[in-house]
This record gives sequence, C-alpha cells and structure tokens, in this order.
Amino acid sequence: INQKHNLGGDNMYKKLKGRIKGCIGRKGTQKELAPILGMSTATLTQKLNGKADWKLSEVKKLSHILGIDKREVGDYFFDEEDD
Repeated sequence: INQKHNLGGDNMYKKLKGRIKGCIGRKGTQKELAPILGMSTATLTQKLNGKADWKLSEVKKLSHILGIDKREVGDYFFDEEDD
C-alpha cells in the first residue's frame, strides 16, 4: 500500500504494535503471526518499523486477525501528513 507516511522511527505503527502486543496472549508471538500473513518474521518486523510497505491483502488479513474494524484501519496503518 502506497501512502504518505510519517516515518517517525519508533513511533511508526505505534498503535498497530500495541494492538499486536495486546493480542499476543490470544494469537501468539510475531514469530507465529508472520507465517499466517505469508511472510517471514524479519519481513513483519520491517513492515512494523516502516522499512517495507504493506500489501492490501496483508492489511486486510492482519486487521481481521486483530479485530480491527474497517473504519479504524487507517488509524493503525496510515499516518498521513498534510501536503
């Protein structure tokens, strides 16, 4: 997904990381989550750190796994800046 991101280092995807951490007990670790999304743990880490882009299919699948409402997806995956 190509979207203008605020690449704020550790703050990138902060809300998404918190949601994943909150679900760790129910859904497993990032190491277990990555193959469910069809990627390696290293790739998931890169995506969560803003080093790689998310595919729409990955956004949909992860949102479903984490129970993120469709109306809230943008809050977790995009940090838009004003032009």
